[in-house]
Amino acid sequence: MIDKKFSASMVCSSFVDLKETIEILNSNVHLFHIDMMDNHFVYNLGLSYDQINEIRTFSRLPFDFHIMMNDPCKVIERDIIKSGDMVSIHMDSVFNFTEIAEKIKGIGAKVLLAINPLSPTKSIELVYDLIDGVNYLTVNPGYASQTQLSIAQEQAKNIGILLSKYENKDFIFEVDGNMSLKNIEIFSKFGANHFVLGTSSIFPNHCLDKERLAQLTNL
Repeated sequence: MIDKKFSASMVCSSFVDLKETIEILNSNVHLFHIDMMDNHFVYNLGLSYDQINEIRTFSRLPFDFHIMMNDPCKVIERDIIKSGDMVSIHMDSVFNFTEIAEKIKGIGAKVLLAINPLSPTKSIELVYDLIDGVNYLTVNPGYASQTQLSIAQEQAKNIGILLSKYENKDFIFEVDGNMSLKNIEIFSKFGANHFVLGTSSIFPNHCLDKERLAQLTNL
């Protein structure tokens, strides 16, 4: 059985009861998923640096950054990433993927290759030696509450087959987008071991659903 890890998507959460929400999540998830957007690489804005720092004050769990920005180096320069975090980078958002991967690892964080729904899975092989995992998006990046694309399951299955050739049990295969409890079970069969939880699971209407959160223990 795959050891599943769950990452709570904080862009989907209301900040009204932030402290209470995080205190509950601290004992029920493994990471906090942090979406960062600049309204250029994707046409939306994510969490601000102040909001990210506020979340840090209430938790010692690692952060799971997904950087959707034209210049991810700006995030590194702000000292917002800490040792033990995970950082997903889109290959087409950087001029030198090797350089930024080395900078992230120099902090003590893990590097994940973010893969859009229709991106060639072959790209994983190009940078496999530089990364600790992949973050496969089942929806186009930038917005919550989207419907999973029809090709998503086939693509995830192909990624699972590709990764099985490396026989690396520590490699992270994260899935992000429309991760309902049912879809978590489906994608885990393809080898996925990390799941981003948003409006399709624990944050319907941007409020924490404690009942759904409790159901994670049965997956």
